[in-house]
Parts: sequence; structure tokens; C-alpha cells
Amino acid sequence: MDNTTKSKIHIFLHIVEIFYALSVLTWYVLPYYLPGLFQVKSFDLPFLIYIKGGEFHMLVIASILTFLIPVICGLKLISVFFRKKMAFLCAAERFFPILFNIISSACLVVLIFLYIQAYAINIRFFQTFSLYTYILGGFSIIYNVSFSVFLVKFFRKVNENYQEYLEFRRLSRKDEDASVKIGIKVGIQQKLLVSFLGLIFILLLGLSSILMVDFSNTVLASVFDTGNTLAGRSAMVIKTNIDDDIAINDYLAMEKARNNSSEFRFNSLSFYKKQGKTENYVIAVSTDTEILGNELDPSYASITETQARYNSKMKTYEFISPVFLSNRIIGYALAVYAEDAVFEAYFRTQVKVIIFSFIFMYLAIILVYIFGSRIVFPLLFLRMNVNKLGTTLSRMLKGKMKVSADLLTYRDIVKTKDEIKTLSTEINDMTNVIKGVIPYISSSTFTHVEEGKPVSQIRKLCFLFTDIRGFTTLCEGLAPAKVVSILNRYLDIQSTIIMNNHGDIDKFVGDEIMGTFDGPDKEKNACKASMEIRTAMAEEREKREKKQQKAVQIGIGLNSGPVVFGSVGAKERMDFTSIGDTVNLAARLEGANKVYHTKALMTETVYTKVKDLYICREIDLIAVKGKSIPVRIYEILQDKKKADKKLLTIKKYFEEGLEQYRNKKWNDALKVFTKCNEEYNDRTSNVFIRRIGLFKSNPPPANWDGVFTMTVK
Repeated sequence: MDNTTKSKIHIFLHIVEIFYALSVLTWYVLPYYLPGLFQVKSFDLPFLIYIKGGEFHMLVIASILTFLIPVICGLKLISVFFRKKMAFLCAAERFFPILFNIISSACLVVLIFLYIQAYAINIRFFQTFSLYTYILGGFSIIYNVSFSVFLVKFFRKVNENYQEYLEFRRLSRKDEDASVKIGIKVGIQQKLLVSFLGLIFILLLGLSSILMVDFSNTVLASVFDTGNTLAGRSAMVIKTNIDDDIAINDYLAMEKARNNSSEFRFNSLSFYKKQGKTENYVIAVSTDTEILGNELDPSYASITETQARYNSKMKTYEFISPVFLSNRIIGYALAVYAEDAVFEAYFRTQVKVIIFSFIFMYLAIILVYIFGSRIVFPLLFLRMNVNKLGTTLSRMLKGKMKVSADLLTYRDIVKTKDEIKTLSTEINDMTNVIKGVIPYISSSTFTHVEEGKPVSQIRKLCFLFTDIRGFTTLCEGLAPAKVVSILNRYLDIQSTIIMNNHGDIDKFVGDEIMGTFDGPDKEKNACKASMEIRTAMAEEREKREKKQQKAVQIGIGLNSGPVVFGSVGAKERMDFTSIGDTVNLAARLEGANKVYHTKALMTETVYTKVKDLYICREIDLIAVKGKSIPVRIYEILQDKKKADKKLLTIKKYFEEGLEQYRNKKWNDALKVFTKCNEEYNDRTSNVFIRRIGLFKSNPPPANWDGVFTMTVK
């Protein structure tokens, strides 16, 4: 995300903060100027809640919420001017400003909930709320949810491991093939959230439903018991005082007074008196004087015992009991309970359950998301690092990356103390095992293990053989551990150079290395590696000589050509290697350095590829042991860019002497080789001086073509 985008987001957040703060302050102030717009003045809420709730702690909580909200909103408006000087308190994307936004919006929502809990006795209560209150309440919930998300993102932003995972996920999605992207992928975080919240919701809904049904039945049972008792008792009192209107009125007045403090308050308690010999019944006395004279529903006239009925038209529960005198019904006592009054306690409880369920679900979402991260994050980090490990290993297997144990790393960043940590530790241990095995496997073997079966093919490769001269003498009298340490150092120097020049180590045989090079520049890379090996080994020799320690020399053989490349070995132990005359000749040339006192010999195949880059001199035309076809060999002397005139002179004299030698002009050849040997200490010239001496006493056959046959490997 660039700075311009971040700046736009910051400005947008500030605008939202200012808009919300002004909306809340308007909700507080406007009722004092437009009383008709709001039914309740915000600063009166604590006292209204206390009056209805009757609990002092409700007054304290409501008071704190009421006065905290405008304070935070006021500070939000002021903070706009200090967002640069006091960014940690005023910048909308920082921790404390986000927290203040969450607190202010949560306080407002809770305050509204407290008022609803105190005054909601039926569904008609919600019609008294102004539209502005509904809009502000909904906006506050959205505002709170949004900044809760920002808070979670803030904590994740400071988590370096999670940021690394986000980058990994972005790159992974970018690299995915379009054909794989079928449907919508649901991550473990979403699955965990949906699973837990679904379970919580089902349990909450089921438990609430069961409790509310039981509560409803309990309420109805209590009302029926109360109503039937009241109607029956009233019928008995009226029967006893049928001729004493004053006593009946006193009884009704007493019941009306008791009704004010009753859990279930009736609307009216009336006595319907029979009119003469008719079947009409009219209210003679009642707690509600406005209904005096009303007639009884004719369907009630046949009732002979106390009954309860629900009046769906009036939405009331009516309890009626006949008044008998001399076994004749002279009237009815009727107690009427409004449905709203009956279910007021039930409705309050229902509202409370809904409010607390909403709060609980909201907190559950946040808590599951936060604490779920303690489960999810280790899995995500584990997946990320295993993927990186697998990708590195796969690239090595496919030959897209150098095979090196140092490149195969696993970061154990799981901090938990559970099975995930155990798994991460085991993966780390497995990685260490693989890293320990890799150095013992050639790159060619490593990159072909995916085949899963023996394979072979014809390939054109360049081979570099090296051998340490005088190593046995150097190790005389040394402990085995010291011998291995010295050998490993020399082999490590050479191997590193070979691999740094795009080569591979096929195998180690004692103090000998077989290196392979592939690709269009294989000969150039092999020659470059050989020159660097010579330089590095010369430096090692100088260090040992300064310490008056025994030193070693290095011999190098180079050849390029077709070979059979494939898996060789037994069923239980196989290796990938190269087989053929090309390999054998390279090994013979490495050994031929002893004969010619040279450092690095190559075949004509290699020479033709590198002659423009390196100074090389032709050494001889030889037939190696076991082969009759002669091979022209060359010694690589130096990089042309670094070469001095001395090497050019040696090359010139030596090749001139070689020409005279092949033409059997022994004296001329001897003269040149002797000059080259004496003036430049060229030990290779001395080899030909000895040969010329032999040929002078024992001349070669007339058909001699200058080929020297090697009798040793």
C-alpha cells in the first residue's frame, strides 16, 4: 500500500470520526431545542432508568455511560487538530484512538439497551423511539464493529510473522493456476468462526427458547391461578354481602389498592347483576367506573363454575365466577387481565434475553476471532514455513536451484505449547535430517529421485577431475581425525568453486573429485572453475609453507562429450552417474599431469571452446591405456586478460619445440626445450628432453606419427 493510499484512508477515518462525534452530540443536545423530536432527553436517561429499574447500581452505570460518551466525542473533535503532534492519541489508525471509538460507540449502544430493558413492556414501546435514535443506534453498532475489526488488524499489523504470512499468501494466490481456482476457498479462520458461532447460536437459541416457553407457561399458570382465585373469592364476598352495596364497594376498593402492588395487575374487577327474570347481566359495581352498566357477553350466561377465557378481540384474559343465592345464579364476578399486563414480565425477560444474546454473540465473535487466532496462527505459520521448505526442496529436485543444505531451512516460529508446537519441532528435526543427508548425495542423484525408477539417457557433459598430489605424505604421522579435517578442507574449497561455477559434484573418491558441468557454457564454466581451484590451492600451499608445513599440489583433467547418464547400482542402493569414454579420458588426463608435470590438462574438444578466453599450449598427442585412437591434449595456462608475456613466451617456445619433435628434428627440438626448461623452469619441457635422448639412441619407426602411448592410468 503506497503512501497516497494510506493518506486517503487516514483522511476518510477522520471524516467518519468527526461525523459520528457530531451525530452523537446532536443526539444529546437537540432534544433541549426540539422537544417534540425526541421523547427522552439524553442526560435524563440515568434517572429514568433508575426510577423504572429501582436499582442504584443501574443509576451509577447509566450515569457513567451517559457522561463518558460526549466527553470522548468532544475529544475526538479536538483531536483533529493534534493528530500530527500527538499521533498516538489522535491518529485514527493508532491503538488508543481505535479503542476510544470502540468504547464510545459501545457505551451508547449499552445505554440505549438499558433504557429499553427498563421501559419495554410491550412491542408498542418501540414505536416511541425516534427515527434518529434508531439510525444512530444502528450506526453505532456498525461503527463499533468496524473499529473492532481495525483493532484486530492493528494487532496483526504489529505481528511480523503474520505480515510475513500475508505476503506469502499473496504470492501463493498470485502463482495459482487459473484452472485450480474453482469455487470459493474457505480458510481455517472462517471455518473456526462459523463452526463455533454456529454452535453457540444453536445452543443459545435452543436454551433461550426452552426457558422462554417454560417461563411463558409459568406466567400463564400463575395468572390463571391468580385470576381464578380472585374471581372465586369475589363471588363469595358478593354473595355474603349481596344486600350491602357499601361492603361490596369496600371490597372492590381494597382489591384495587392491592392490585397496584400485585405482580399481575387486572384491568377491572366487576360484578354483573342479573336483571329481573331476564338472562341479561349488567355491571352493578366495578373497580373501573367507566364500564358501569355494560352488559355481560351472552355466551358467559351459561357458566356454572369458575372459568377462564381468552378474549381474542379485546386481547384480554377473563376469569368469571357465578354468584349463587339459594342455588340460583344472581350474577357473575368477572376479573379482566390485559394480555400486555399478563406478559409484561415475560416481554421484559424476552427483551433482556434478546439484548444479552446480541451482546453475547457479538462478544463471542470477537473472542473467537481473537482467541481463535492462538489456534489458527500457529497452523498458518506452520503451513507457510512448510510450504517454503517444500518449495525449496522441489526447486532443488527439479534442478531450478543449487542443491545445498544451507538453502534448506525451516523456521520454527510456533510459540504455543501444544500438539502444533510438537509437530513444528518434528518438522524441524526432519529438516535437519534431510540437511544432514543432502551433502552425501550428488546433485544429479538428487534431481532425479522424482523419477522413482531407474532411468538412463545420452547427455553431453563436461567433466572435471581433480586429485591432490602428496596428500599421503602430508598426512604421515597425523591422527585420523586431523587427516579427515585437512582432506575435508581441501575438498570443500574445490567443491564450493565447482558449484559456484554452475557445476555439480558427482562423487568423491578419496582425495579425488569428479565434477560435471552441463549447458551451452559447460566447457567455459569448467575451465573457469579449474583456474579458480588452482589459485585457491596455491594460496593454501603458501599458507602451509609459511608455517613450514608440508604442502600439496593439485592435478586437473578436463574433457567434454557424450556419456550415458543414469541410475546405476543395486535395487536397495542406487546412484546417478555418468559412464563412458568421455569420463574415463578426463580421469586419465588428471593422472597424466604426473607424467607431464602439468597442473591442468584438457582435450581438444574443450580447447576449441575456450581457446579465445584462455592461454593454452598443446602438450602432446597421446593414446591412453586401453585405447588406440590418439587424443590431442592441451594445458590451460592462464586467463588471457590476466596473462603476462612470460606465459606467451613459454607457449611459443614449447609449441615450436613440439613441432620439431614430431618432425624428428631431435637437435632442433632439444635446443628449444632446453632453453624453455633452463630459462623458464618448465618441467614439461624436461619430459620431452628425456624422450629425445631415448629416441636418439633408439629411433622410432619410420611411420611414427608423434603419438605417445601411456602405459599407466
